[in-house]
Amino acid sequence: MNHFLSKATLLTLSIMSSTAMASHWSYEGEGSPEHWGALSEEYKTCQTGMNQSPINIDQSANAHLKPLKTHYTEGPITLINNGHTIQAALKSATADTITIDGTPFTLQQFHFHAPSENTVHGKHYAMEMHLVHKDANGAIAVVAVM
Repeated sequence: MNHFLSKATLLTLSIMSSTAMASHWSYEGEGSPEHWGALSEEYKTCQTGMNQSPINIDQSANAHLKPLKTHYTEGPITLINNGHTIQAALKSATADTITIDGTPFTLQQFHFHAPSENTVHGKHYAMEMHLVHKDANGAIAVVAVM
């Protein structure tokens, strides 16, 4: 998996509060992205923030970033359809982690969006995978791969 992630298009890496993980949202109608900030107090930053999904990446920058350190060895223990996506959950004591600026984040679950939730130059990809991680303080880091 390390090789896969290093060669895949790494779309977004974000850290958000763990309370932002649950809500009744959708991609259309009253629950669509332009209304996410009004759905609940936890989603207020969707109205005022600068880096919430879905995002459209329309510019690139030449950067010399450290490679994302991944350590994925285990597979999921459950697969569920939660009404928005297919989600894979891992055992609570999983050893699957990423390291960001020296801080380890443990993989909590991963899920898929078809078509992609985020876009590049306005283009949706056929599918996007979100790997959701949490650090010891409860901060969430999500890695999105097209």
